[in-house]
Amino acid sequence: MNKYQKILTIAALIIFSAIPCSFANDFNWNGNWWRTQPKIVKAIYVSGMRAGVYGGIVMLGAEGDLAAMDSLQSSATRFVDFRTEQIVDGMNRLYSDNRNLDIDSSCAFHIVELQLIGAPESQIRKLIKISKEAAAEFKQKEQTHR
Repeated sequence: MNKYQKILTIAALIIFSAIPCSFANDFNWNGNWWRTQPKIVKAIYVSGMRAGVYGGIVMLGAEGDLAAMDSLQSSATRFVDFRTEQIVDGMNRLYSDNRNLDIDSSCAFHIVELQLIGAPESQIRKLIKISKEAAAEFKQKEQTHR
């Protein structure tokens, strides 16, 4: 398994570990989905995202991919000091702007992480723009395959 396959596998584990089984058939985990979730599901989602990152670090270390492990660990240490509630509140704020509703929740998680660590506004805006473009492309492909 190459580095990118490992990272994608970890990302999938993060997402799937956070979603209750009743939502397993709904692949549009974006702002529209987020807004309908009760507070506890949002907390479970964020906790699952965090647990998935730490699980990924362990998996990469066990496989000997120290470069990818260090990269993921560096990213994880940026948000270790933030409470789940802070991340949930940040995602609520992000999705309170209707223009952000199509952003995938995993991207929103990362956007909020950057906001919490005090990343430059230009970097945050760029990530929001890229996330919206990815969502639009996904939506277009989804409609094509129906």
